[in-house]
Amino acid sequence: MNQTNLFFVFTILATVLCFLFVISSRSVASSEKKARWFYFFCVAISLTALTANLLSVSGVLPMKGILGTIYQALIFRLWIVIGMGIVSIVLSLLWWFGSFISISSNQAIGSFVASPYVLRGICFSVSISFLAVEIGKLTHDADMRQFFLDSGFPVWFLYFVIIAEILGAIGLFLKKLILPAAFGLAILMFGAIFTHYNNGDSFSDSIEAFHLLILLICIIVIRLIHQREPNDG
Repeated sequence: MNQTNLFFVFTILATVLCFLFVISSRSVASSEKKARWFYFFCVAISLTALTANLLSVSGVLPMKGILGTIYQALIFRLWIVIGMGIVSIVLSLLWWFGSFISISSNQAIGSFVASPYVLRGICFSVSISFLAVEIGKLTHDADMRQFFLDSGFPVWFLYFVIIAEILGAIGLFLKKLILPAAFGLAILMFGAIFTHYNNGDSFSDSIEAFHLLILLICIIVIRLIHQREPNDG
């Protein structure tokens, strides 16, 4: 099974597991605790992935063989973050329109999807992912310059993208800048995917950008739903 198929299979499996994890809550307190668990998971696995990235680019610990497989899993956050993002969107919409039959279940699920910890966790994961990507670009400057030239872009555009992605990553940490940062980064990811497509590259070359694009869409939708809540600033 190739990388693209593995990505979709693991994404589906993670989404199902996250769905069961969320709907199994029977109280608001339980849901709030799970939301915090998710946030701490995002922080822990994102920092672990960033550490692995630094070890890899510095040559201290080459990510090959089994380490390479583990590193790929860390890049995709074991597919848990994207799974939770998708589940949060679906449940947010269902909860918003009152599609759950059980009142107690409705309140518990509503507490989870409305928790700021869920959005913070996804934002933290995506932000660290972009910072890791920029480290990779800067440590492979010659290759990236050639890729941009081969793709029909001037070299200065590479550094514009790097700066824009760094600023966007920082913006995801600031509540008032989450939406513009996510929109801007989503445009850049769409551009990256289109560039690979235009170059005739396989979809696997765009899989990381596609992964981040989905997460950015999740951030945008969840943030828009949160803004409609009276207690949200």
